[in-house]
Amino acid sequence: VKQTPDSGYIVISLEAYFSNRGITLTHLSPLGNVSWAKIYTKPFGINYMPQGLTITQTGIVSLMRIDSSVILMKTDFAGNILWSKSFNTGNEGGFSTNFERTLLHSTSDNGFIFNTISGTRDMIIKVDSVGNCQWSDTVLLITKEVIETKDRGYLVLGRGQPLNVFTPAQVGIIKTDSLGLGTSCVNSFPISFTNDSLVATPITILVTSGGTQQSFNPPVTPLIVNVDTGCVNLLTDSNQTIDEYKNQITINFYPNPT
Repeated sequence: VKQTPDSGYIVISLEAYFSNRGITLTHLSPLGNVSWAKIYTKPFGINYMPQGLTITQTGIVSLMRIDSSVILMKTDFAGNILWSKSFNTGNEGGFSTNFERTLLHSTSDNGFIFNTISGTRDMIIKVDSVGNCQWSDTVLLITKEVIETKDRGYLVLGRGQPLNVFTPAQVGIIKTDSLGLGTSCVNSFPISFTNDSLVATPITILVTSGGTQQSFNPPVTPLIVNVDTGCVNLLTDSNQTIDEYKNQITINFYPNPT
């Protein structure tokens, strides 16, 4: 859910009925009433999954997976398609290994950055304002967040162990320049992309009111963190770990002191 310039909201969701399967955008007024709703489909598309949403001054940008394609789509504020791009990441599933979260952000050059998967590696893809790929990297961690820095580079934050692997948790922070270049934990991985042909169809969405709200104060406990250089450990298909080069150092976290 993202707020729109008219103080309303855009909701991206999955329409899962077999006869009407697709990705849905719904615009809600500030009071939660439906202004419009549209379903976006691809000819012969079967498996759909919404993965991200961001709002710009000129429209709505959505990240989704349709079958083996990773698709970035921009619409105007009435849901009309302005452009859509399909990215070949070399992974038939197109899912991020980070099932609980994918990301899509606007960048200071009016482009976008998002994550997906390529083989057994997480991938970061940077595109321009009309969805053309500018660079793409595989990263040796499971991506949780990408933050643009003041020098127009990026901090890639993630964790070092796949789901359901009972080993000590690791958090990785990778710094890149504006072209996605950085340490040996980041590797350039060029991909192809094409214009895609999505179809937008108006649909009717029913809204019911109700629900309750509760608040609580969770307990807070101190945490001790060890800081090392090197890439976080990931398990490959052969269950062999990637070597980690450890060297205790001092590290700066802007804007906090050393």
